[in-house]
Amino acid sequence: MLFLLIIIINTKTFHKNICNDLEINGIDKADFFKIKTDVVNFCELDNKNNLSILLNKIKQDPWIKNVSIRRILPNRLEINVEEYSPFAILKTNNKYELIDENGMVINISEREKRGYYNLIFITGDGAKENIYGLFNMLSTKPYLFGRIKSIIRIGNRRWNFELDNGIIIKMPENDIIEAWEKLDKI
Repeated sequence: MLFLLIIIINTKTFHKNICNDLEINGIDKADFFKIKTDVVNFCELDNKNNLSILLNKIKQDPWIKNVSIRRILPNRLEINVEEYSPFAILKTNNKYELIDENGMVINISEREKRGYYNLIFITGDGAKENIYGLFNMLSTKPYLFGRIKSIIRIGNRRWNFELDNGIIIKMPENDIIEAWEKLDKI
């Protein structure tokens, strides 16, 4: 479930030339208070016209996928954040990584990662490189997708799916989309 947090700050503590009004959109998992602190610190700089300084500071949060900052004259900043969306836990060489649907690693702490161990576990040779195509196929059948507990890449050529009831489905190397459609009908 995605929650969208929109915060509008109107305070006199910001520098009057650029930071009198601030709007931050799209924060769900990122550290809002750190971003707010970064903005306040930026507004106290002498070179407030260089928004790339603020942009780079905000991008340091591991949840932030993209961020855009727009200055609306005379004194308004609008910050739009796009966060990574957790898809699965990828196991490689006894290391667990939280990844999005494109296979991009979300570099959060080990402690924070534990909160996502209810997601699908994916492992096997070539799994990370083939996540995007797999995600696109799985998302066509949400009910069936929701029943998958773990996925194993076999020989860097095909997948095994373990369902929540313990059944293991061995997908073929070729025509996987057709097999996925048949599985849904079964």
